[in-house]
Amino acid sequence: MADAFPHAVEVHLHGLPARTEIPVFEPEIDARQNVRYFGSYQSPEDLSGIYASLDVVWAGDFMEAGYNSVWLLPNRIYEGGYYATPSIAPAGTETAAWLQRHGCGFVIEEPLETELPKLIEKLVSDRSEITRYVNVLNALPEDIFIQPAGFMRDVVRTSLGGESAT
Repeated sequence: MADAFPHAVEVHLHGLPARTEIPVFEPEIDARQNVRYFGSYQSPEDLSGIYASLDVVWAGDFMEAGYNSVWLLPNRIYEGGYYATPSIAPAGTETAAWLQRHGCGFVIEEPLETELPKLIEKLVSDRSEITRYVNVLNALPEDIFIQPAGFMRDVVRTSLGGESAT
């Protein structure tokens, strides 16, 4: 996307790269004026600032394509949703199903290499769909994005054969 839209899109990367998957990370980033790598961050302390600087979040995963990547639900959909930043996910994944269930993000079909640029081009020229999803995210209950107090305590208690506190 950085190469396809050098003057219209700025890509922000936060976190640590998977060096086993992307061994030449820095040269790829440094070669592009519209890609900014911010490195590691503190969660939850830095999340508000990170998501405030974004229009959309890529929530696809290819580390285990066809396996774990199909059914995982990445933290980005919860964090981005909490801060009203819509996600983009590949169709046929649990992430896409989650976005569709909540009506709060973009789902793109294969082939991603042609469909993602089409979506980005559309969003660059007309931000109304982003705004619509921001409004949906703002209207969703908070407990969709964060666990209620006592949730893990109840999970552990139930797992150990005790009664739930709720």
